[in-house]
Amino acid sequence: MKAYLDHYIEELLSLGRYCFTRNELRERFDVGDAAIRQCLRRLVRSGTVRPIRSGFYIIVPPEYRSRGILPAEMFIDDFMQYLGRPYYVGLLSAAALHGAAHQQPQSFTTLIAKPAVRPIRANGMNLVFPVKSAMPTIGIEQKKSAAGYFNVSSPELTALDLMAYLQQVGGVAAIVSVLEELAELLNKENLAHVAKEAAQTSSLQRLGYVLDEVLGEKGLSGVVLAELRNRNCFHIPLAPSVESRGGPTSKPWKVRINIDLESEL
Repeated sequence: MKAYLDHYIEELLSLGRYCFTRNELRERFDVGDAAIRQCLRRLVRSGTVRPIRSGFYIIVPPEYRSRGILPAEMFIDDFMQYLGRPYYVGLLSAAALHGAAHQQPQSFTTLIAKPAVRPIRANGMNLVFPVKSAMPTIGIEQKKSAAGYFNVSSPELTALDLMAYLQQVGGVAAIVSVLEELAELLNKENLAHVAKEAAQTSSLQRLGYVLDEVLGEKGLSGVVLAELRNRNCFHIPLAPSVESRGGPTSKPWKVRINIDLESEL
C-alpha cells in the first residue's frame, strides 16, 4: 500500500493536482480503511501530506515543505468543491491578489453562503469563511494559481465588501489605504453593476463617502451616488463600532463623521 500511495501522489502532482480525498483513495485502492489511515499517518508525519478537514488532504511538494503548507489559493477551489459550496476569495485577501495591500493579510478569507464553515488553522495559516447572505451573480472573477483557477471578487466587489465587513477588516481607517490603491483598478461601469446588486445600502453610503471626500475619486463616487438616488437612505455613522453622537454629517451621503480618519491613518 505504501508504494502504491506514494506513486499515486506523484501521479497527482504530475497532473497539477495538490489535493485528494479519503474517498478517492477508497475507490482507487482495494484495501481497508485501517490500511489507508496507517499510510496517511505516515505521510502526515513526513510532511508530505497535510489534513485540512476530515477526509480532505493537501499534498505538500518539496518546494513548500519548509513552510509545511501550500498557499491557500492552490487548494481553495478543490476544497470548496469537496464541501459543495459556492464561494469566492474576498476582502483583504482579494485586495492582496489584486495588488492593493501593503502587507500580506493575516487570514485567507473566503466568502461563502450559509451554512457557516469553521475556521481552519494549520501550520501558521488561518483560513476564515465569512458568510454572505446572498452570493453575488456579478463581480466574481477567476484567477490562476499553479494548481488551476479559483474564484475571487473583482476590484469593485472587493471595495464594496470591505465596507460591508468593516469589523472583520479592522474598521474604516484600516481600509482607506487599501481602497486608495484599489481605486486605481475600479471600472465605473463594473462598479455600477456591483452597486445595483448590493444588498446593504449603508455599505454603498460609506464607500461613496470615502471615494468622494477622502480619496477625491469624484467619477467613481458619482456612480455610487447615482445608485443611492434609487434607494431610501438613512443617516448612518461612518464607523458603526464607535459610540459617538457628535460630528458633522456629509449631506450627499448621509454619513455622520464620527471618527477623525486623518489622525488614525
